[in-house]
Amino acid sequence: MVMVERLPSRFVRTLGPIISVGALVGACSTEPATAGSGSMVMLPGMQGATAPMGDGTMASPVTGQPGGNPTTPGMSSTPGAMPMDGTPMDGTAAPDDTPDMGTAGMDGAAGMDGAAGMDGAAGMAGMDGTAGMDGGDPVVNPGPIPTRCEGSGDTVALIGDSYLALSGAITRNLEDYSGQSYRDYSVSGTVISQIRGQAQTAVRQPTQTLIMTGGGNDALLNTACLFAGFTGSCRTSVDGALAVLPQLFSDVEAAGVEEIIFFYYPHITGSTNPSAMNEIADYAYPLAREHCESRTASQCTFIDTRQAFTGGSYFIFDGIHPNAAGSEIIADLIWEVMESNCASGLDIQ
Repeated sequence: MVMVERLPSRFVRTLGPIISVGALVGACSTEPATAGSGSMVMLPGMQGATAPMGDGTMASPVTGQPGGNPTTPGMSSTPGAMPMDGTPMDGTAAPDDTPDMGTAGMDGAAGMDGAAGMDGAAGMAGMDGTAGMDGGDPVVNPGPIPTRCEGSGDTVALIGDSYLALSGAITRNLEDYSGQSYRDYSVSGTVISQIRGQAQTAVRQPTQTLIMTGGGNDALLNTACLFAGFTGSCRTSVDGALAVLPQLFSDVEAAGVEEIIFFYYPHITGSTNPSAMNEIADYAYPLAREHCESRTASQCTFIDTRQAFTGGSYFIFDGIHPNAAGSEIIADLIWEVMESNCASGLDIQ
């Protein structure tokens, strides 16, 4: 199981390959070449392309002699131009070394800007050429490309309390990182038994990754914990709440969830009794971690957020819930686990 206790570096999106727009426009142009311009007209996958002469006329791909000025490769009403099958327009036999569709049209060695393609000895490489459409210049993808291994964001669900639901910033950050939309069932004010109900709702749709938090309100909304501190009755209440976790995990595993990411709370600065709440959290941490990391039917990763929330201002005015910076920290910790699980070969596709 993976234990995350550090703030990761910001996620760096990897741009995809780059498509040269100019190359595509040039490859598909049907405008005739002008004298002295040195330009030429070719279509992808067609052999017998002609090369420009110094006077602007086009050379035969076979003889190199001046010919006509065809508007498309291999087609002309004047002698010297080669049709698509390599046979001259006057019906005479084509030379033996005339490139054909198998040699240069479909899998030719010359690439988009290869020497053979430019001097008329061979046509442009086709879709599966050695240096054709899938070789040469890198391709530009205009948007971020997710490196996450999910096939669809529909297979990712989030459950929990107001740490997710109040602002929704953690979920939005994760969606920004992945380029996907996730299903968020979190509701403010819920305790673990209610969060189990969220999980049961979530897995009614195919779910492979479950991101969750829970247990804070079992202490914050418990008067024994809030006013009397971490007493015996408060401890009993916290133990009972955490005992729901194995049932929740079993529910979702039975429905096919493969990956569970469970983040727990940082030390807070607000509430009626923050020191008592932090003492309860410290007591609950090893219990919640054990419930998570002991799972065998899924990969459950427990995230400790306490260290990442030191040395900065990460809460809104109530001193309990994360602000934008705090939400980003938690999202980064979650995303690091998701990426690590992909890299280690967890099958979430």
